[in-house]
Amino acid sequence: MHKQYLLFMKLRPKYIKHIKKDLDQTKDLLICKIENSNKQLQCEIYDSYILVKYKRELHKIWSPQINITFKEDKEGTRIRGSIGPSGEIWLAFIFFYFFFALLFFGATSFAIMQTNLGHSASTAIYIAIFGLISVIGMYLISYIGQYKSKKQIEFLYSWIESSLEAKPKQ
Repeated sequence: MHKQYLLFMKLRPKYIKHIKKDLDQTKDLLICKIENSNKQLQCEIYDSYILVKYKRELHKIWSPQINITFKEDKEGTRIRGSIGPSGEIWLAFIFFYFFFALLFFGATSFAIMQTNLGHSASTAIYIAIFGLISVIGMYLISYIGQYKSKKQIEFLYSWIESSLEAKPKQ
């Protein structure tokens, strides 16, 4: 895995590779590797897309998954993957970031307006501070999740790397 990732957390490590197999051979190779992965992984297979994630008994809220897309060209298949949290986790974080940021900016605007009118704005200031602390808290929670999932991310990255280097069974 990249040394850069080991030193600093990355939001969604990327994987890009070009192999000299057609689309069906590449998908079959990865599906075979998923089935032989010590029963740790499961996948959802689509036309030119595979979602690989940990089985339910190994899955934690911070567990990553790898989204693998395929694009066939004249020389073989281009594989792109990104490792990150599930869509539900992304959606929850975006919602809370937006909510707390809106709370912060709305309360700050209201506090400025109240101050300009000569009224007390202490409640609005407290709400704005709460919104700002909550945004910072969400940011820190995301890094805690990345830290807890570091070994699983490294496993997924090394799994796809070794899967694409392997020779398919004849």
